[in-house]
Amino acid sequence: MSIKIVSYISFVIVLVIGWRIVSLIDLYSGFTLFSLWIWYRRQSFVEAILWIISIMLLGFLPQPFMCL
Repeated sequence: MSIKIVSYISFVIVLVIGWRIVSLIDLYSGFTLFSLWIWYRRQSFVEAILWIISIMLLGFLPQPFMCL
């Protein structure tokens, strides 16, 4: 293999891994911020926990229902 091919493959691997890390940070920071907002807005402890668990399990699918 030539040096150019090895360098290109290494660059692509680093690029892909870098975007995975950034995507996970974005995902979990969104979950955390929205969970904190739920915790602040809901008066019932049980209701807040149920909403947070539903967000963690279903992603942002329950979010529109939360805002109603």
